[in-house]
Amino acid sequence: DWEGRLESFEVMEQALGGGGGRVKDESWEVRKAAAERIGQVVDTADFDLDDDAHPSMLSLALGGGDGHAKDEHVAVRKAAAKAFRLQIPTASSMRALRRALVGGEGHDKDEDADVRKAAAKTFGTPHFEESDWVGLAIGALSRALRGEYVAGHLKDEEAKVRKAAAEALGVIGRGVEVAIALRWAKDKDGEEDVRRAAADAFEKVVNQVTKV
Repeated sequence: DWEGRLESFEVMEQALGGGGGRVKDESWEVRKAAAERIGQVVDTADFDLDDDAHPSMLSLALGGGDGHAKDEHVAVRKAAAKAFRLQIPTASSMRALRRALVGGEGHDKDEDADVRKAAAKTFGTPHFEESDWVGLAIGALSRALRGEYVAGHLKDEEAKVRKAAAEALGVIGRGVEVAIALRWAKDKDGEEDVRRAAADAFEKVVNQVTKV
């Protein structure tokens, strides 16, 4: 069974993305389970398992790069995006999340809205707001929520992704860019659920500012 094939971190990484002369596991269920288990290794950054020079298979499965294509199965990419919620943010993981949510670095955003939503929600994980990469998270979430009209980037076309982006910005809760994006969305987004989420998040941001 698949549990017996995932007994070590090295085996998990090989199952998810190959490496060490091996190809990735042909079963998407095994790859999904591997992504979920890798996500439980909270201290990967401490062991240099995920950085710009050597991105982890979790990063590559979600966003591709370094000569690797992202995983072809939606469930695996979604599991990879969610797995980062327990891990210490790294340059590689944050960039993989950004590529999944809004694209960049020669990559299009993920074509599946559930993967983009998972990436947005991961950016809103509380410990992410204290990372050195919070600016990257804010930029990606703001683009998904309201677009960047000068740069020609449109907001995400799916309301559930924009709602997740608004909620994540409310968790981060600081910075002019956060306030601008949330104010725009609460007043002008075409979907009531998104406007409500943005309004709630904007109120959190304002309350945090007034407490300072």
